[in-house]
Amino acid sequence: MTRPAAHKVLVILDFDGTLYRGLCPALCRGIANADLLVALCLISLSQPRCFFRLMREAVRLQKLQRRLTRAYEEKRLSLSSADERLIRFFVHRIMPYCTPVALDRAAALVSRLCYPSAWRALSAVRSGCDFVVVSKSFHFLLEKVRQRAAACDVHLRVIGTRVRRGDAGWRVEVPMTREEKAFQVRELLMDGAYGRAVVIGDTEDDIGMRDAAAEALGAESVAFIALNAKDNEIKGIADVSYPSWRLVGVFLRSWVAEA
Repeated sequence: MTRPAAHKVLVILDFDGTLYRGLCPALCRGIANADLLVALCLISLSQPRCFFRLMREAVRLQKLQRRLTRAYEEKRLSLSSADERLIRFFVHRIMPYCTPVALDRAAALVSRLCYPSAWRALSAVRSGCDFVVVSKSFHFLLEKVRQRAAACDVHLRVIGTRVRRGDAGWRVEVPMTREEKAFQVRELLMDGAYGRAVVIGDTEDDIGMRDAAAEALGAESVAFIALNAKDNEIKGIADVSYPSWRLVGVFLRSWVAEA
């Protein structure tokens, strides 16, 4: 991102469940990888062997998700650790059955499932803000989202989980943990280009981004919005908690006007 001369507010967005709605948010909690797997299965329908392999791994992934969710609810595992295990399963057990072309097509399909009202809310304040998505979602998916956002006059920078395909198969380059998300936020704000920031998230993992922004700019210069909050921890810490992007848009217009 080039150093902005006029933009003084940085809007820092989580993706899953925040910017991303998904096929069935009530069931899948807005997790993009769940829909990415659905898209990959649909794309592979013409290749029965690949399709059934993906379905087999999808069942295993669902069982793993249930075990990890139970461990998280019982406080035996952090949300960040649970997500990291799910991402590694996807990379090591799902992606080997997918061609780069199939992954690209699936990502393009899934990128359509963001909240339409999010683009309206962000577009309304684009003259006074820059936008960045910091997420555990795959970077190649976020790139498709960035392209779709640009068509709505919203210019995003995206930072996600990068994967690489080598001789030994797919691997995660840098796990996007809670700590890594916070590190990325500090990097974005360290040069003093922004005087204020808004952090928008839906789980406790996004609290680290708020803390990093407050460390860089001062707590009084950071607003923390819980959108469709998934846990009580973020509800208790957020400055405001909203159930819709329409209300977030109202807040953003007021916040930017004060800058």
